[in-house]
Amino acid sequence: LAAFVNAWYRQGLFKTLAAHPRWRDGAIVSRRVSGGGGGDACELADALSALSPGRQPLLSGAHLAGISARGAGLLLLAGSEDAKFVSTARAMAQQARDASEGGVSSAEGAPLLVETGAAEEPEVVVVPGAGHAVHLEAPEALVLPLLRFLRRCP
Repeated sequence: LAAFVNAWYRQGLFKTLAAHPRWRDGAIVSRRVSGGGGGDACELADALSALSPGRQPLLSGAHLAGISARGAGLLLLAGSEDAKFVSTARAMAQQARDASEGGVSSAEGAPLLVETGAAEEPEVVVVPGAGHAVHLEAPEALVLPLLRFLRRCP
């Protein structure tokens, strides 16, 4: 397990996390291996398999606009050093805007039920200096955007 976790966090995706003062001493690897965050190899394999982006359902513009239209809006977060996810967040926000401008409908074309008033503008928060693991690299930077978002929730 230790060899796998070490190799996992050496991927380019986690370059900023590995260099972060909180984690560069190997603390994240120690935590993962010791059981403080997935010390069981089978549980870790199950989590990685289930959470793989390729296994997640595709959220299209209509789905995103439907989420946004339910009252709280849509909050998309990414670290500035994770170009792929910044681009994805911006594209998802634009898809939600485009779909809501054309009338919110499902993938099958049927209108989606909107439980509360008009859709909030989708919000993209790009956290400066953070990479793929924003929640670990810059948790403080997430507090205000999350509080603003949660206060809007019905």
